[in-house]
Amino acid sequence: MAKKQSKPTQVKLTPKELESLLKEITESNLGDIAKKVFEGLIDLNGWLTEQLEEGKLSINKLKRLFACISEPNNKKNRKAKANKTPSNNKGHGQNHSNGYTGAEEIQLKHEDINAGDNCPVEDCTGKLYKVKPGIVINIEGSPLASAKKYIIEKLRCALCGELFVAPTSPEVNTEKKYSESFCAMLMINKYFMAVPLYRQSTLQDMLGIPLSASTQWGIISSYEPLLEIVYQSLLKCAANGKGFYIDDTSAKILEVIKKRNLEDKKSSKCYTTGIISVHDDYRCAVFISDEDTAGKSFADIYKLRNKALIEPYLMMDALTANIPKEIEEGLYTLCYCLVHARRNFYDLGQGYDDLVDFVIDSITRLYDNDRSTKEMDANQRLTYHQEHSKPIMKSLKDHLEKYKNEFEPNSGASKAIDYMLNRWTELTQFLRYGETPIDNNEVERALKIPIRNRKNSMFYKTHRGARIAGYVQSLIYSAAQNDINPYNYIKAILSYSDDVRLNPDKWLPWNYHLSLDDLEPTKGCQEDSRLTA
Repeated sequence: MAKKQSKPTQVKLTPKELESLLKEITESNLGDIAKKVFEGLIDLNGWLTEQLEEGKLSINKLKRLFACISEPNNKKNRKAKANKTPSNNKGHGQNHSNGYTGAEEIQLKHEDINAGDNCPVEDCTGKLYKVKPGIVINIEGSPLASAKKYIIEKLRCALCGELFVAPTSPEVNTEKKYSESFCAMLMINKYFMAVPLYRQSTLQDMLGIPLSASTQWGIISSYEPLLEIVYQSLLKCAANGKGFYIDDTSAKILEVIKKRNLEDKKSSKCYTTGIISVHDDYRCAVFISDEDTAGKSFADIYKLRNKALIEPYLMMDALTANIPKEIEEGLYTLCYCLVHARRNFYDLGQGYDDLVDFVIDSITRLYDNDRSTKEMDANQRLTYHQEHSKPIMKSLKDHLEKYKNEFEPNSGASKAIDYMLNRWTELTQFLRYGETPIDNNEVERALKIPIRNRKNSMFYKTHRGARIAGYVQSLIYSAAQNDINPYNYIKAILSYSDDVRLNPDKWLPWNYHLSLDDLEPTKGCQEDSRLTA
């Protein structure tokens, strides 16, 4: 029976001593294989230590790394309250009839009786009056595109050769094959629902309405000049917001990759920047896909800002690329996201439970306070946070400074603490300014739109394709942010293109219904533009 091995002696080396040891091994008379083995063991030891400290390598993963039989990996969950948000009791999964704002309303009335008439019941002398009507919802399915084929009869005279064509009704459009309603839905499916054009083409073939990917792209791209006009107007409006959420995510543009390869440049990175601009009565959403990071893209938009306006707040994570270096620091209030600071603690491995629980509990209480300020104005919100949240943040800072001395400088816990303490001012701007948010979740949610497009469609072929995607996504999400039906909005823009080109500022999501009201009755939009009742 093999002798059980005792615990190995622990030898601690400083980085300088480790470097000296590696040099001695390299200069020794050991064989090449032996040198390679010893150097690999030293590198492995350093890597394992770093991974364990940062929580990236659990004991179970370590067992699998050395081909040991292990139990299933049951990672210890952090406290449920870290990700828990209070909610009302769940309903039965059905929607109220008021939620169907896009439904066609059909009034069904009595044919023989009206309010105020005598009751038709025999021997009753009462009068009829209106009560709350009953409502029945019927929902039908329909494909993305439905087509009507008009067979126009033609007759020709056998003697003189004159051709007689049957008259067509006004609904037959002999000049335009694809309606604005179809084009609007095509854009929403492609750029919001992230359904690739080839996939839509396959579906339409199965449904008997063939629609090739190239045809779909031709339809969308034909509206590029119109969409650009509205988009530029949206940018000017976004630049004048009282606050901004900004972030970016990776993107791939084949045209850029090809160009960089020809220039022998290693990096071909592209980004999709998301910007949410906050105004008193509405919000703008802007998406830009190009070679610039969020900071550079925002700086270009900021140049359009009215200089007479007060400095806005700028919410972001602490990534250096997000900071608009082209803008002087005194022209905005920089805020950092608390969620990103919390995540560094949440991702720590086992052994840091006291630290992690305290940080998560403190930030959870902070979010509870912020949730209580939703209906308050800026001054009330600031007063509330200073009274209820300031003591929480002071206690958190004191504990972080205390814990900092208990960990190695380069450990995962120490890095998480330094991240928070070094950015304390930016993380606590909500204690000094009433309108500044505490996290960057607004734009994080918005970026899910280009992210799911990236997952499904993989890349943009050209800069032009990336630009058009930005135009459509910006208009759709801006409409949704303001409780406007995106389908009705996009359809209205495409339908009244001449009016839009003349006054694009009057055709933004929050005011376009006023422009529709000014049109002639025959051109007015009959649909309800609002998402909510």
